[in-house]
Amino acid sequence: MTDSSSSRITCSWCRYLTSTPSTPVTVTLSLKCVIIVVILLVLYTIALIMFLELRHSNIYHTPSIHKHQKLDSIYPSLVSAASSYGSFQQNADDHGSSSTQRYHYGIVIDCGSSGSRVYVYQWPTHSGNPNELLYITQLRETSGEPVVKKITPGLSTFASNPSAASKYLHPLLSYAAKNIPEVKHSETLLYILATAGMRVLPASAQASILEELQTSIPKYFKFVVAKNNFEVITGKQEGVYGWIAVNYILNKFAHGIEVNCDAGTQGENFNTISHVINLSVPPNKVNLSEKTLNGINQQVNSSLTASPVSNSNYSTDHPLVVVDVSSQTGSVTPHIRRRTVGVIDMGGGSMQIAFEVTKSVKFDFTKEDLAKDLMAEFNLGCRSFDLDHNYQLYVSTFLGFGANSARRRYEEMLLNDGTNSSQGFDKLSPVPDPCLPLGLLYTSATNTQQKTFFIGLGDYALCRRNLFPLLNVTVPCQKKPCSMNGIYQSDINFHNSEFYGFSEFWYSMEDVYRIGGHYNADIFDKISIKHCSTRWAKLEEWFLKKLYPKSDILRLKLQCFKAAWMSLVLHDGLKFPRTYRHFYSTQKIDGKDVQWTLGALIHRTRYLPLSMTKGSYEPKREPL
Repeated sequence: MTDSSSSRITCSWCRYLTSTPSTPVTVTLSLKCVIIVVILLVLYTIALIMFLELRHSNIYHTPSIHKHQKLDSIYPSLVSAASSYGSFQQNADDHGSSSTQRYHYGIVIDCGSSGSRVYVYQWPTHSGNPNELLYITQLRETSGEPVVKKITPGLSTFASNPSAASKYLHPLLSYAAKNIPEVKHSETLLYILATAGMRVLPASAQASILEELQTSIPKYFKFVVAKNNFEVITGKQEGVYGWIAVNYILNKFAHGIEVNCDAGTQGENFNTISHVINLSVPPNKVNLSEKTLNGINQQVNSSLTASPVSNSNYSTDHPLVVVDVSSQTGSVTPHIRRRTVGVIDMGGGSMQIAFEVTKSVKFDFTKEDLAKDLMAEFNLGCRSFDLDHNYQLYVSTFLGFGANSARRRYEEMLLNDGTNSSQGFDKLSPVPDPCLPLGLLYTSATNTQQKTFFIGLGDYALCRRNLFPLLNVTVPCQKKPCSMNGIYQSDINFHNSEFYGFSEFWYSMEDVYRIGGHYNADIFDKISIKHCSTRWAKLEEWFLKKLYPKSDILRLKLQCFKAAWMSLVLHDGLKFPRTYRHFYSTQKIDGKDVQWTLGALIHRTRYLPLSMTKGSYEPKREPL
């Protein structure tokens, strides 16, 4: 038996759950309140969890290369304007829409040695803020593919018939015109920039081709054609444009960094300083004492020494650097801004390196030509006194240091070093080659087009030793320090720098080894030693089983050589320490192919924002 009063409450609750409308329910007021409060707490907890999850997703899972800020946080006014204009993708049919009127277009044709390729870019109307660069993106077709088209052969093949050069480019120009709204043609900038193939032509042949293009193209197309828009650019210019493109995509040219730090603070982690960024305050308004600058440099070096870089795809630490920039009066002023990245590109025939020089370099008058060849100073801002965009680069090109050219030089060296003059010209007496997989009989053709034969020894260490003389590091140095061929190389701050390797650096790490991205010298060498010493019969068997989906058979044969050459150039030629942990091989950034044409457009349109601001327009163009 239970107490009747207590059973009344219990049974009343049971009747409440099972009652029908005709059944009387007797539940106390306090119990109802408790139930309501519990339900509200549960609902509040669920809502709070959902809010925190959504906030966490927005903050930490925004996809962006290098985990740097996205362009919408760096150029807020441009992107907000762009969003109000509509989609970034414009159809040629949208001629009358307001979004079309708000966009501007640029065309760059890269005339290389084997063919010419057109790229089309677009940008929204500039906000008028002189601290913001144009927000340039590659135009895409309705399918989502970039507006790019290539034709062959190269423009240089018209040296003997320059009158046909214009007609040769018509397919590219027509393709670009089709993708740009017709009402915008008369204000679309057109640049035709020629590289390697045209450089080797006599100056008179170059001039004849360019004059033909300058005269004929305006007859058929309404694009903006200025005198300097058609030219043969130097290897140095090409290197600068490539460097600009990489750093632009990585958002390294963001304006308005404010460094808020206490000069007297000892032992402060530089990560704290690097995240105190107010994008609305131009950095040239920040007054920093010499003590503060020295303190920041010390914090950078000590922090990097203490904290190795993680093995993530891209490093994100220490984005600031102290640089010497030339002020409007000509004096050198220490300045703090975002750290840029260096670029190394190894192709088939040559290799090029470009990086920002943070400390001013002095050349005596006897070395002025050397400075002119290797150093480039320019301003990406629309105002000449914009310290935050005044850059000084070291740019050097090494002809014959590309992977394919190096292989030809190496084969010639092996043949010339042979004790038997007939060795290598018969399958029965191939030249021993430690840079080929063990047991591979490799057939090649020298400059004389005569077939030569090499037999693989699969010795990676011996391969590197044999390749070392090809670096030419013993050539007398014009100005110290030097890298290869006696060429001066500006000092690199290996404690606070970051480099990206393109082309062969990516292929050598990714196509066979599948370790593209963050480079580790010890890991790379261990894999190379194992690969080179593996018998060719086994490698070929794996290849036929599709175990190397990114590699063709020629890449597999020459992987040992190219891996050794890449490593040797990086460490013994360019003097990168083996412990350096800020080098990355890459093919694309944020899913985009990186083309120097983007850098060329950024550099050549840098004064356009002045047309939206008060003040005088400065159409001058600094030579690179």
